[in-house]
Amino acid sequence: MPQEGWVLTNKIELSSDQAVKFFEFLTAEREVLKQIASEEQREAREALGRVYALLIGYGSKRREMIEDGKREESLKKRIIPTTIPKGKYFTIPQAAEICNVTVRQIKKWIGTCDLEAVDLPGLGKIIEAGKLNKFLIEKEIMV
Repeated sequence: MPQEGWVLTNKIELSSDQAVKFFEFLTAEREVLKQIASEEQREAREALGRVYALLIGYGSKRREMIEDGKREESLKKRIIPTTIPKGKYFTIPQAAEICNVTVRQIKKWIGTCDLEAVDLPGLGKIIEAGKLNKFLIEKEIMV
């Protein structure tokens, strides 16, 4: 085990002839390998430079907005509050169970405006109990 320096983790077992040939190959291609390593280092420096440029640009933009007294709205999620009147509500599957029909049928009734529902963004639609009862009476659906 070496005290300091490189440690090989992916070792390749080579015979003595193969090791000699591999060493000769590396020696012969030394300049090409140096050029490849140099190119990779240059690409890494360029990529890091682009990252720094993006960070500096973002910081400058943010400082300008603060100095102008503006808020950067893109940092905060825009949440649109949904108000629901007080009352009892049913989900579409619950309404389907009450009406003894499929969820698809409830959605069809909502789509044709036969049954009124409140759409909660991100949560789905709910049906007020009073409107469901009125709908059941109008459609003469026995519960």
